[in-house]
Amino acid sequence: MHRHTLLLSFCALLSAAATGFLATTAIRSRYTAR
Repeated sequence: MHRHTLLLSFCALLSAAATGFLATTAIRSRYTAR
């Protein structure tokens, strides 16, 4: 049970990091396009 919760938390953290990275890349590319 603890391992499952840890895995779920890690997955959520990884998803948040990926979303933030994609958002930063999109903003950078948008500013670079101008």
